Amino acid sequence: MRYTDKVVGETILRDRTAAGMDCYYYPKKGCREKFAAVTVDFGAQMLSFLPEGETKAEHFLPGTAHFLEHKLFQQPWGDAFSRLQQNGAEANAFTDGRKTVYYFSCRERFYENLEILLDFVSTPYFPEEDVKKERAVIKSEIAMYDDLPQWAGYYQMLEMMYEHHPVKYPIAGKAQSVDQIDSSMLYRAYEVAYTPSRLSLVCAGGIHPKQIQEMAEGMKGGGCRGSFVFAREPEVICERYRERHMDQTVPYVHVGWKWKPWSFLPEDRLVMELLLDAWAGPGSEFWRKADAGGKMDMPPGRLCEWGEGYGFCAFSGACLQPEELAEGLMAAWKNLAHGGLSEDMFQRLKKKQIGRMIRLFSTAESAALAQVDWLPWKVDLGQALRMAKGLRREQAEKMLQNTISEDKMVLSVIR
Repeated sequence: MRYTDKVVGETILRDRTAAGMDCYYYPKKGCREKFAAVTVDFGAQMLSFLPEGETKAEHFLPGTAHFLEHKLFQQPWGDAFSRLQQNGAEANAFTDGRKTVYYFSCRERFYENLEILLDFVSTPYFPEEDVKKERAVIKSEIAMYDDLPQWAGYYQMLEMMYEHHPVKYPIAGKAQSVDQIDSSMLYRAYEVAYTPSRLSLVCAGGIHPKQIQEMAEGMKGGGCRGSFVFAREPEVICERYRERHMDQTVPYVHVGWKWKPWSFLPEDRLVMELLLDAWAGPGSEFWRKADAGGKMDMPPGRLCEWGEGYGFCAFSGACLQPEELAEGLMAAWKNLAHGGLSEDMFQRLKKKQIGRMIRLFSTAESAALAQVDWLPWKVDLGQALRMAKGLRREQAEKMLQNTISEDKMVLSVIR
């Protein structure tokens, strides 16, 4: 086992199994809470797979990764979710655009629960009759999310930004695509995506890493070699404004900016999060004006996302005057880019960011889930914290001048 770092009194350990699965451990002495997550590098956007040595890609239907997430809990011996609950664990899973995550937390019987987790993730079991039943469950879930203005507005925004990239498809797919997903497609998707080299194990709390590593070595190799591929996406947006009526008392708004795709470094993530805070965070000039003018009840929610072939950032919230909000946000960015960040402002934002990152170590769950977010770069939280401490104002200034463009702005409104 390889020691990598010691941060704020916390030990971080990393290892890799013989089959290629990366393992991250955050042991916390005296902590009763224990948390474990298996992450699969397979998300909703990964719909085209090119096997090694081939020239023609295989295609999966939108919603395939999410369908797999649902089905893996069902095993020949019963339901893994119920078994974990019977053992006193709180278990769950989620799929996003780039990954699928299976996790649990508990205080007792951790290693027994971990064995269940590793076992069901390693065991594809998709009888066609069970797949048919699951379709109805997933379509009900899709219908429920379709009724949420935040969800509808978010995917409306992505459809306005992206012509080809599968980031625009809902994570669970649509009813039509779910109806066409069968057991053979699930088995093939599992074969190409659920290989040890695409898996990561993250454990935190009152754990013994050596014992966990011995269990992790049981995850065998195999699977299909190759890579997921993506259609080339135009730099321009598809549509600037769109609205949908859902009987909202106050419109729900998403204002987004499409970025030119580039290879995002881990430091870029930290810089962009810092800039979003400066742009429209609780202490920003934009928010002070919006609050004083009664335009919004709280600072807008914000996010930045990127992956292979795409990147964007967005602000969202309930607002009576969507167009004015979009114009105000664009003007605030221009002012920030024109005036730049003073050294004092930069250091204040940087300290705020470092404080948030240090707080992630406070619980086993927050540390483990934060580690999951850094897995695309194979960076642990200690490395991320050192990157944050080493950020320079020049990095932020460069991103200020090269990221946001008014002609790439879209406004999605749910009324």
